[in-house]
Amino acid sequence: MLSHDPTAAVSRNQQPALRSAGPWAGGEPFSKPATIDPRIHRVTTLMHRALHRRLQLCELADATGLSVSRVCHLFKSHHGIGPAQYLKSLRMRRARELLETAALSVKEIGVRLGYADPSHFVEDFRKTFGLPPLRYRRRASQATVADAKVDGQPH
Repeated sequence: MLSHDPTAAVSRNQQPALRSAGPWAGGEPFSKPATIDPRIHRVTTLMHRALHRRLQLCELADATGLSVSRVCHLFKSHHGIGPAQYLKSLRMRRARELLETAALSVKEIGVRLGYADPSHFVEDFRKTFGLPPLRYRRRASQATVADAKVDGQPH
């Protein structure tokens, strides 16, 4: 598995985003509220369940009874990043997992993660991980083989 993981903090929900160049750059972290607002928890749960389809901000707002702008404000104050960026990071993390473990094509992975256009999926993945999905899969596979040889396990 490749070590560069910009989504790990978001997926573990342990590291708040940072103020500088983005949530994975160095700098002062946002403060995280001690408890999560149940409405924001509902939004986060909906996002985890909707990785396979397009999810509109108005749908998130309707699920909470809040306005779109209020949902975005509360979400960002809790997670340190906005809902769209959070959802994209969830999708990219899942894409990475599928590339490492499933025999699905890049197009199939993109469709499973709500992308209608495979090129958009490839571009988002490349921007997130620095490699296109197929190259990432090859490197992850090579790393797994190398790790197995070092551990003395047969390939």
